Amino acid sequence: MNASSLPNIRVDVSPSLAGIDGLSAAVADVTTGAGTLAESFAALMDNHLFQDAVVALANGMTKEAAVKWSVEAAKTVADKLPDGELQALEAAEDWLASGGAADAGPLQDLLQDNAMQGPGAWAAKAADWSDQAAASDAIAPYGKAVEAAVKLAAALTASDWPLSESAASEAAEAGVDGMSAMQQELAAGDVDAGAVSDAAGDGPTPEQQLNDLLKPFVEQGLKIAAGE
Repeated sequence: MNASSLPNIRVDVSPSLAGIDGLSAAVADVTTGAGTLAESFAALMDNHLFQDAVVALANGMTKEAAVKWSVEAAKTVADKLPDGELQALEAAEDWLASGGAADAGPLQDLLQDNAMQGPGAWAAKAADWSDQAAASDAIAPYGKAVEAAVKLAAALTASDWPLSESAASEAAEAGVDGMSAMQQELAAGDVDAGAVSDAAGDGPTPEQQLNDLLKPFVEQGLKIAAGE
């Protein structure tokens, strides 16, 4: 990565990525001594820590940049998505086009009965939770929704629709006012454990296969973080 600055990473994010929840212990080892965010992300790429890079980007980007990444990731596999996923993806795109000022009602209506099995729905959820974070002091884990969208899109590059069902899909049942217990569980846990595991198949572990599939999506996210 040649970018010397990453303007779409929040200013409160440490150059070493310290403080971002959900990163593996290996991140601290490879980013020791890094003076800039660009150096830390370059270290993650050089060491093939693509899952960690997804976590760092999704939870370190500004809200609009993070949602944009989830949308662009979902668009990568749009040809595999069913109508419900495509409608959710379109709603997330509309939210972006409005600069985050669009009425959240259409997003919430689309997500109310969505099984939350694919990247389009999670891109819409990222936009919805981003709105919640802006409207109150409650923690709305839009970064976790972005992680889900990106990881599910990556898994779909090696699989056909539908992916296996995931406990994360139940998050669609949560109310829109504040965070439900399910939302809190999602924010604290891994969003890739169920839905993406069956897409990997035999051979290397599902985690390793997913990690490898994520590389082009991380490159995509880094371009967005760099303002490209």
